[in-house]
Amino acid sequence: MIEMEAPLLKRRLNPFLLVSTVVVLSLLAGLSVLYQSELNDLVTDRKNLSSTIEEKNSRIASLESQVNNLSTRSSDLNQSVKNLREGLAERISTIEEKNSTVERLRNDLEDKNSSVELLRAENQKLNSTINDMRLDFGTLCENNRENITQRGREICDEYFGQ
Repeated sequence: MIEMEAPLLKRRLNPFLLVSTVVVLSLLAGLSVLYQSELNDLVTDRKNLSSTIEEKNSRIASLESQVNNLSTRSSDLNQSVKNLREGLAERISTIEEKNSTVERLRNDLEDKNSSVELLRAENQKLNSTINDMRLDFGTLCENNRENITQRGREICDEYFGQ
């Protein structure tokens, strides 16, 4: 007779236990695949977030650099404005001083012009007096030639060239 091969298992397997074990293992395999894909998605999301954070940090650093540059420029411009205002204040002061000098010189000129007018009027009076004296002297020399002394005649001759 043929000897039967010895069964591997001496006991008979419980089909319910076998089915439940296969179901549990299938569930575990399915969950493992599911969790693995979720884990991959999470890792990918994390890498994307890290990349985004690096980009944002780079952008922040760039913006901070721009802010520093703009702050420096603003400070420089404020200093330039301050210097220009000081220069403008000095120029205004100089202009006011010059205007004051011009006003003083105008007043002096008006005073001088008034003095010149007074001197002209006095000069006219003196010229008029001199002319009157010449006429009187001329009349004296012509009308009273016989009554004046020799010296008086000489003076009249010198003066009138006779």
